[in-house]
Amino acid sequence: MTRMLKRESFRRWDFSKAFITSLMIHAILIFGLGFTLFQIQERFDPQRVVNIKFANANFDSLGNLSSLNNTQETINDEERSVANNFSNQSFQAMSIRRLEANSLQNDSESRYLNSWQRKVETIGFYETNRISFEQDSMTRIKAIINAEGELVDAQILQSSGSDEIDNLAMNILKEASPFLPFDDQMLSMYEFIEIVRDWNFYK
Repeated sequence: MTRMLKRESFRRWDFSKAFITSLMIHAILIFGLGFTLFQIQERFDPQRVVNIKFANANFDSLGNLSSLNNTQETINDEERSVANNFSNQSFQAMSIRRLEANSLQNDSESRYLNSWQRKVETIGFYETNRISFEQDSMTRIKAIINAEGELVDAQILQSSGSDEIDNLAMNILKEASPFLPFDDQMLSMYEFIEIVRDWNFYK
């Protein structure tokens, strides 16, 4: 009888130890996961993300009034000049959709530009974390993308004044490609899309 009681007591003790051990393991896992998520959030600095202002609208991606209003006419003249002097003759014979300052967009183009920007900003977040900026900078870049979503040409229209910043922006654009292929609506209208955007880097 005594032996049976001891055995039953031993089983209850084993169960209690297993239960307590299980609780401790779960607590450690939950704490570790929460700490990891907290650390990731701490590392994410929204000011370091590349903020690409739409060159064809008065509002940027966050819905804030853009500073392009005061320079709209100058930007239009510059972009028209670049478009008219486009150096690569092979593209001139093709159908290109140029999104300039006053361009209107259909639904397909709006979705495409949104996807394009999200991918560039995602790559830009990781790339900009490797550099400490001494001051805020802006560079204007033209990107030409074919129907398969491949980056076929990229040019700096307005330099930031820093080779490091200009090269960083071009590297982000190249790392982000390829982009989404054109949908049927876009394919029915043109073979290339030309995107001109201001890239703002914050210290």
